[in-house]
Amino acid sequence: MNTELQDHEYLVYSTVILILALFTTSIIFLLLTLIKRARKIKKNKKRSAFQEFIDSTLFSMLFDNSTPPEVLARFKYFMTTSVLFKKVAIKSIVALHNNYSGNYRTKLENFYVQSGLVHYSLNKIRSRRWAEVVEGLRDLSNLKYDPAFDQIASLIQYPNEFVRKEAFLGVIRLRGLGELIKREDLPWYLDDWAQSNILLTLKTLQLGAPEKMEILLSSSNPSMVLMGARLIEHFQYTHQAPALQHALGQARDLKLQIELKDIILRLNPYPGSAL
Repeated sequence: MNTELQDHEYLVYSTVILILALFTTSIIFLLLTLIKRARKIKKNKKRSAFQEFIDSTLFSMLFDNSTPPEVLARFKYFMTTSVLFKKVAIKSIVALHNNYSGNYRTKLENFYVQSGLVHYSLNKIRSRRWAEVVEGLRDLSNLKYDPAFDQIASLIQYPNEFVRKEAFLGVIRLRGLGELIKREDLPWYLDDWAQSNILLTLKTLQLGAPEKMEILLSSSNPSMVLMGARLIEHFQYTHQAPALQHALGQARDLKLQIELKDIILRLNPYPGSAL
């Protein structure tokens, strides 16, 4: 009887302990969630305040009479105390750079260097975290920081595919489509995402047609052959139709065959006519 009573007491005691443990864990989890949410709200408010301040200050430099040294003086405190400020500042500079052209872009590119923000981006591409490397690559190439060209080019062979593709896009943003031709036998597959971004970069930066574009059609990499065909279509180089037909005859990749046929048809919708 005593043994049964002891077992019952032990079971009750264990159940109470388990309930208390679950209750305590729930409370801790709830508190951590609330703290995390509060921090996120605080960070977002801070980000919004930085965004408003940075945008208004950069606009004053671009369209009013504020000089870069004056803007730097206004940025100085936050630049030395907040990583978030640097992130938001670069994001704003890149956004403005994409929306304007000519002298405005040049001003933003110069300010990116003068402010020292370029060093923040350079440190990113040396990071062990691939996401940070990609961010750094985009900053440097979008803002045309040519001294980083060799570092960016070296990342085309990076183990992570996202970094490789972004580095490939980066050298094109910096020095044009000639960099694509130089890498005609790229050892990895240039997927549709990367190719569409190359074409978008071409349109955004109004890049001219590279010399000997047809070289890509003889690449050992099917994706580079397709990239060459898409460039020929983009520039409407109808005189390259024979080269496209030859590439189609040599193609062994089914997707490439289909794409080449479609491009040839779009380039010359009337096959019986002379190009």
